[in-house]
Amino acid sequence: MGTIIDRLLSHAQSVADAMPDIFATKKNQSTNSCMRSLNHIVAEEFSHSFFEQRICGQTAFCVDFYVRPEKTVIEVELSAGSSGTNLERDIFKVLLAKDAGEDISTLIILGVPGTVKRQLEPGPRAILAWVKRHHNLEVSVREINSPKA
Repeated sequence: MGTIIDRLLSHAQSVADAMPDIFATKKNQSTNSCMRSLNHIVAEEFSHSFFEQRICGQTAFCVDFYVRPEKTVIEVELSAGSSGTNLERDIFKVLLAKDAGEDISTLIILGVPGTVKRQLEPGPRAILAWVKRHHNLEVSVREINSPKA
């Protein structure tokens, strides 16, 4: 059956597969549509909500998904393959949550094709290593595959 995280990531790919133009439309429009569909599927499968969790202390920041039993946050970044990634902001939201008492060991950045390559550049690599070393936070960067034609 897999972990909750495995199932959630599989659902994200299924949503992308059902939206053949997901990477061709405006990023906000794609993100909103994808997240609405994914949130609906996740809400139906699981007895409690894992999405749009406000866990960042006294801020109004939300994380896309927080699976507390697996100590994992997932941030969906449909523009993460471009130069305008939210990597640092996503990491900082998790650090704020940890500071507020949440027990988080993993952050998964789930992005479009090209996201992994972008995060392997020297700057992002240095940030990921620093976060692991100083905050014991493992950041995993994964990609949603292009929808099957």
